[in-house]
Amino acid sequence: MTRIRAFILVFTVLMLTAAGVSAAGRGITALQDQSVSRLQDYIRVDTVNPPGNESRAVDFFASVFKREGIPYETAESAPGRGNIRAVLKGGDKPALILLSHMDVVPANKADWDVDPFAGVIKDGYIYGRGALDMKSIGIVFLQSLIALHRAGKPLDRDVIFMGTADEEAGGEYGAGWVVKNRTEWFTGAGMLLTEGGGGSIYDKNQVFSIEVAQKIPLWLRLTAVDKPGHGASPRVTSAPGRLIAALTRLQNHPFPTHIVPSVDAYFKGIAGLQGSEWRDAYTNISVAIKDPEFVLRLQLHNHGHHALIRNTCSITRLNGSDKINVVPQEASAEIDCRLLPDQDPGEFLALINTLINDPGIKVDVLLSFSAAASQTGT
Repeated sequence: MTRIRAFILVFTVLMLTAAGVSAAGRGITALQDQSVSRLQDYIRVDTVNPPGNESRAVDFFASVFKREGIPYETAESAPGRGNIRAVLKGGDKPALILLSHMDVVPANKADWDVDPFAGVIKDGYIYGRGALDMKSIGIVFLQSLIALHRAGKPLDRDVIFMGTADEEAGGEYGAGWVVKNRTEWFTGAGMLLTEGGGGSIYDKNQVFSIEVAQKIPLWLRLTAVDKPGHGASPRVTSAPGRLIAALTRLQNHPFPTHIVPSVDAYFKGIAGLQGSEWRDAYTNISVAIKDPEFVLRLQLHNHGHHALIRNTCSITRLNGSDKINVVPQEASAEIDCRLLPDQDPGEFLALINTLINDPGIKVDVLLSFSAAASQTGT
C-alpha cells in the first residue's frame, strides 16, 4: 500500500516537473492516498480474459474523467471489448502516451488466501488479480493525468491516457485493433510508457528497474495424429504417445545461452546488490553463462533472471481424450516460447520442427510478434 503511494508521488512529481509546475500545494498527497482505494475499486472490476469484458473498466475510467472534466473517447472492437483514450492537450512536442491494458488472467479463488477480486489490503500490500499486471500502473497513470489536469499549467506536449483490451490473449481486440482502426489515437505520439520492469528489495533497499527491450512471444500448438483405439489394447504408437515424446525432446533441449546488450547492462547494474556467491557472475554474465552448472543454479535461484539469458519454451496446455478408456485420434499441446530480441522466429520455428522430428505432428503458430526494443538515451 505504501509502495503504490510512493510510486504515484514520484511519477507525478517527475511529470509535473517536466511540465514546469511546482508539486507543492497541488493536492498530490490527496491523489496519492486516493490511489489506494481507487486501485482496490479497479481490482473489483471483473475483466478476466477470457472473456475480457473490458468495457466495464472503460466505464470505470470514463466516470472519473467525467468528474474531472478530462476529454475522452471510447471504442469497442467487439461487444464488451472496450478501449478508452483521454487527452490533455499541450504544445507541439511529441506526445507522451501512458498505456495500460485493462484485462487480467483468470484466478481460481481456491488457490488464493484472499478473494482475488476484493482488493484486500493485508500487511501493507494490496492483494488481487491485476494488482501487479497491470491495474496498479493504470491507476498510476490515471492519478498522474488528473494531477496534471488540476495543475492547470500549459504542457509542452499532449499527454494521452490509453486503456486497451485483450493484452493477455495477444491484443487482437485491444492494442492491435486500435492501431489498425483508430490510427488517429496515435497522431503526433513520440513516446510511450507501459508495463515492464518492476521493483525489488535488496537488503532493505528498494530498487526499481525499467524494461527497454522485450522477448518475442512465439505461441505454438503441436497436434499429433494417429490411429484411435480402446485403452485396453494399446497400439505401438498413438497420438498422445507421439505428443509426449515430442514434448520430452523439447523439454530436454538446452537452448543456447546468449546475452544481449540490455541484459548485460541489467546484470551489471544489479551485481552490487547480490550476495557474494552471485556478485562476480552477474558482473561478468557473458562469461558465467558458459558454465552449464551456473546456468542451472541460476534457474533454481532466480528463474526470472535465467529467462533473460536464452530462448525458452514452457509447456502450458494439454488436450487428449475425453474418456479414460479411449485412445484418441488426436492429441495437442500449446507451448509458450519466448525468444531473445535479436532472434529470428522463422529460424527458431525450423529448430522446433527439427527437434520434434515426427511427421505425425503438425506445428501451428498461434501468436508471433516482432522484436520490441527502445533506445535509452531519451
